[in-house]
Amino acid sequence: MTEPEPLFREEVVEYILRGRGGGDVVRVAPRWTARALWALLALAVAAIVAAAVVDADGVPLAPAVADGVRVRAVVPADDAPRPGDEAEFALTQTGSRSRVRIRSVSEPQSGAVTVVAAVEDAPGDGAGVLEIKVGERKLIADLVPGSSAKR
Repeated sequence: MTEPEPLFREEVVEYILRGRGGGDVVRVAPRWTARALWALLALAVAAIVAAAVVDADGVPLAPAVADGVRVRAVVPADDAPRPGDEAEFALTQTGSRSRVRIRSVSEPQSGAVTVVAAVEDAPGDGAGVLEIKVGERKLIADLVPGSSAKR
């Protein structure tokens, strides 16, 4: 029976045994790593500053109906606008958008209020959505857990 061939060549084994084969991790610090670190830190600082400065508004969509120069919608009581507030109405069928001014808000019933708004430039009659801007707050309030307020 013949001897099995060794797993490694004899020259390699001798080289390792002489102590020249072992090595260490190559430590290379290219010039771009320091620049990349500073760029990354600057980007992080810019993101934090932007989050503290930029406003994040909630914009709930409420089903609405336009008839001439009047828009009627049913809105959750928590998102109810005040008379005089501005909103935007988008007609579903055509996609046309119009600015509206809230004229009246009913008393809450079953957690919802009826909103009547006057259209500044009539989009036409039909169903659509009323976009009401609520809850002006800084973007960072939404990003940091536990700091977000309901409104």
